[in-house]
Amino acid sequence: AEVAEPFYRRALASTRSKLDTGAVNSDMLARARATLGIEESVAADLHVQTFADEVKSLLGTVDGEGFEVEIDSADVKFPAGSMDRLAQLQEVLGLTEEDASYEISSEANRHFEGVALEAMEGAISGDMTPEDAW
Repeated sequence: AEVAEPFYRRALASTRSKLDTGAVNSDMLARARATLGIEESVAADLHVQTFADEVKSLLGTVDGEGFEVEIDSADVKFPAGSMDRLAQLQEVLGLTEEDASYEISSEANRHFEGVALEAMEGAISGDMTPEDAW
């Protein structure tokens, strides 16, 4: 299975890149898993990671290669249509609502917390008014 995993990872990357075309669906991924001998538990982990990678990509926190980039947390936001895209990917990957929500919130909250902390520190130090912090 270790030899087959990189091939399945490529199939998942292709799923992300071709999501808008409808060229890949959950049945195709199931056939790929069966052909490659990917265990369901391994596939589930890879599906969650693929979804998380898409969340990060949409938020702009990673580059095209998947490496984290420096970005001002105040600039982190989902572009228009992101939630529809994530819902479509969730369906293709067969993720539960709980898994998808967790991945979205864990990435988005990390940046929200940075902005909230910065605003709170600014309000406490007197650099901004409490109204401006909100």
